[in-house]
Amino acid sequence: MAEQLELVSEGWQPGVRLLEGLRGFGRSPAELAEIAGYLREKAGIDPLTGLDCQARFEGRLTQELKRAARSGHPTAVAIFELRGLDSLDLADAADAIVRAAFLLQAELRDIDTVARLEGARFAALLPKCDSSFGKTAISRALRV
Repeated sequence: MAEQLELVSEGWQPGVRLLEGLRGFGRSPAELAEIAGYLREKAGIDPLTGLDCQARFEGRLTQELKRAARSGHPTAVAIFELRGLDSLDLADAADAIVRAAFLLQAELRDIDTVARLEGARFAALLPKCDSSFGKTAISRALRV
């Protein structure tokens, strides 16, 4: 089992194998869901949205800023927050966060990174993107 735990940091598939192995130990679906959330969080993935979490985003941002400095390519970063969620019940607020995450990711390029920082706050990293294109891309994503 320890070997499988080490593999979890390599990607999601080993985590799936680990969970399948735990089923044999009589774990309930709720316990498996909790373990899966823990593994995703440790892997740098926000368990609610499936986006990068803040720590992984900060690592990607640092790496991209170094790459941009070397290459001279511009990089855009946007931070934004959903507002008005306090008037919703917890399930509806979570649903709104998940929908926003999906729509933002779908509207940006494949090379862009969208992350959930905390609560209803998101960040987008757009490599090789000047501020004009960045504003256009983020505006388009937010309109959706």
